[in-house]
Amino acid sequence: MALIDDVAKVLARLAPKWEGVFTAHGLDITKPASALVAELGRPLLVDHEQPGFEEFAFDGRRGIEPGVPGMSLLYHAFASADVRPAGAAPSDYPTLDEIDVVENYVYASAKRTLGAFANPVVAVPRRAAST
Repeated sequence: MALIDDVAKVLARLAPKWEGVFTAHGLDITKPASALVAELGRPLLVDHEQPGFEEFAFDGRRGIEPGVPGMSLLYHAFASADVRPAGAAPSDYPTLDEIDVVENYVYASAKRTLGAFANPVVAVPRRAAST
């Protein structure tokens, strides 16, 4: 499964409460995965007056800015404690795993090769021993 499909799954779960947060900036999170790449990459009119977006990067103009989480509107909204959809219950917020999916997409969309990094460190998660 492509990473954008995982992002689409996260957005589909959260859209009922979060759609209005993003439409205020011109971003449609209800697009299918096939149209989501273009939607997340197009320029937006970010409204820094919206609650929780006052501190969003002034130069941030896209749902996803490849390789730059701090300039990615989608990542900012999900990671910020100050962005709160109206009427949202705790279960209406993204989980840490869902935020991680969005962050992974931010970095993956930059399409960098290993050689593009200075002194890269490759890490592999350690699995717990089975009992």
